[in-house]
Amino acid sequence: MDETEVRALTIAVKEQVKIDKLLADHQELVQDGPFYVGDCPFCDARPVTGNSQSGFRVIPEFESYCCYGCGECGDIFSFVQRTNGLSFLEAVQSLADRYRIAPTNDSGPAPEI
Repeated sequence: MDETEVRALTIAVKEQVKIDKLLADHQELVQDGPFYVGDCPFCDARPVTGNSQSGFRVIPEFESYCCYGCGECGDIFSFVQRTNGLSFLEAVQSLADRYRIAPTNDSGPAPEI
């Protein structure tokens, strides 16, 4: 895959794979207002009721996650990299394969997953 194809595939994956759905497939998350909370997959931090800065938090609005215990933060790509021991390119390809995503083209936006 050349650089243009990698860039197009990365954009397509980022547009179609929603972080809350990806992480919910990996672990139990509970909705807490506009966020989702759960146990951190990287450390033993757990959410504390009434404390908005505890445990593992998924922020769909910014397509990101952050753990207030270990400080691990990132997006869909860094999550797949970290949990599967992959490089960035391998993470992009893994997500594209899993969700059957092809690079975007001029035929319009791809459906949201």
